[in-house]
Amino acid sequence: MVHPPEEGHACVGDGCLRTVEQARDVARGFLLVAAPDGGSAVDAVLLVVSELFANAVQHAGGVTEFRLEAGPGTVMVAVQDASTARRGPCPGTLASREGSAGSWCRTCRTMCRSTSMRRERR
Repeated sequence: MVHPPEEGHACVGDGCLRTVEQARDVARGFLLVAAPDGGSAVDAVLLVVSELFANAVQHAGGVTEFRLEAGPGTVMVAVQDASTARRGPCPGTLASREGSAGSWCRTCRTMCRSTSMRRERR
């Protein structure tokens, strides 16, 4: 499930996802199909969606793409933001100088089997 940006709009997808609550609602609907048994894994995915989406909105110029994919025993959450700034290490990690920042990153790394950040040319 992909929610790419609409042309001429500062929002994501057909439903114009602008808030964390809207992103969680989309993820919840996706998970009803991808993980119908529910459980703590669903709560973990919803928390990761909240953290990634909120960070992009608050600190990186907004969300330009929100993607959810399911595989055997996995769910992939991808949030692309509008920032063109070069990113350093995830805040709050040993490689970062911002020890008090980056709770979103620590949360995601704790809840996920793997995490990554990448810069795409625009």
